[in-house]
Amino acid sequence: MGKAPAGRKRALSIPTKSTATTIGTPAAKRMKTGSTSTGKVTVDEVSDPEESSGEDEGSSSSDESEYEFSPLVGEFDLFSMSTPELCDAYAPPGKAKLYPEALYNTILASYEKPNKLITAQITVPSSYTAGKDGSMTSPHIVDPMDNEQWDIAIKNLREIKKLSAFKPRYGRPTKDAWNSLAFKGRLTLAYPRCGISTSSGTICIRPLWKAADGDGEIMELFEGSYSFKIAYNSMYSTSGYGRGIKRNIDFWAVRKLELEEELSEDD
Repeated sequence: MGKAPAGRKRALSIPTKSTATTIGTPAAKRMKTGSTSTGKVTVDEVSDPEESSGEDEGSSSSDESEYEFSPLVGEFDLFSMSTPELCDAYAPPGKAKLYPEALYNTILASYEKPNKLITAQITVPSSYTAGKDGSMTSPHIVDPMDNEQWDIAIKNLREIKKLSAFKPRYGRPTKDAWNSLAFKGRLTLAYPRCGISTSSGTICIRPLWKAADGDGEIMELFEGSYSFKIAYNSMYSTSGYGRGIKRNIDFWAVRKLELEEELSEDD
């Protein structure tokens, strides 16, 4: 038996017109990575996507011509724009230039760390046009009684031309900027829960940057924001858990990653 080379990470792809065979099935093999992240998040961070925005709905642009589905269909890992090491990679202090590839590589490297930086994970189904809900989980939105992540539904998913209310703290790169349609949806707990009075929020996401690395592998970055709040009733509040929680997070995102192990054998 030959020696197995080190595992390498790759982003899960979505079907293109030349490779798609089954709706909703990515061209790349999927292997789940760990999702028990504990990255630090600042509550009530920057922009609130629940603001009245005046975003424009629209049809696909030429940037999406290579895709069988929207480039925003699939599974994504979200990373807070308040994470210092990510901020320093994308916008180093004292420099005006932005470095999206450095940000992408720093995100990939973070998967090897015990305390992963993932803020949330979302899935946008290819059947969203037929009314299928997306889904979201976050290690920072949990049931305080058992610390289990709540299942959050992304409803009313729709494409929009422009995210007028989304005002990220960092600009967009000038080289290899990815200009395409955005997605917006409404957040709510997926299932009725005892102890919860109300839950509501919104999420938006759009492409940010796309380029090929030295091996020809496609690198993609996305950006967006989510706002979510839960109001507790007396079952939680009288148990000392307060009146509820609120999260406003601006994020970068990549497609959910797989760790690919390549084994070699002697002839």
